[in-house]
Amino acid sequence: MIGLKNIRKQKKLNQQKVALDLNISRESLSYYENGKREPSLSLLVDMSKYFNVVVCAPKHKKKTFVSDKYFVLGANSIHLKKQGYDCGWPALDFEFNRYISMLNIDLIHINAPFNMGMYALELAKKRNIPSITTFHSQFKQDFYKTTKSELLSSLMSKFIINIYNKSTVSITMNEFSANVMRSYGLKRKKVE
Repeated sequence: MIGLKNIRKQKKLNQQKVALDLNISRESLSYYENGKREPSLSLLVDMSKYFNVVVCAPKHKKKTFVSDKYFVLGANSIHLKKQGYDCGWPALDFEFNRYISMLNIDLIHINAPFNMGMYALELAKKRNIPSITTFHSQFKQDFYKTTKSELLSSLMSKFIINIYNKSTVSITMNEFSANVMRSYGLKRKKVE
């Protein structure tokens, strides 16, 4: 499991301590850290709670994105090759939902405003927790490149910006990006 070893080292924990705390053998932990075995769903939940971090993202061509800094939970998705997007379907992914239901989440960060974003907003609402959206691409331009239709691009953009409008806070890299978001229909005046 990519990322596990780095997380453990960042927290200055040795394998013996983590294995003992998670009630597994040091050898099993080593196998997980080196990708020789995959932990069970219940152990993944225990690890996420133990290290206090998990990222949810669409799977890319049926594979979960990996990081050396955090755990990643992949939701089933459809890869849109021409657009370069992976459109996640977390609401239809039984394992993903089962895992999420076991986690105690304090905050939701929405990086992908499509189906993953709608799912995350609904989850934040159900659990009465804040949600943060980040804006990092000019998706209206991406929509136009694909559809060649100003009307469809505008409708799709309005649908997406609605997720930003419903989140607790929106964050972007700079004032230019904040203005792009406003031109798409972002209603809040303050963008972090």
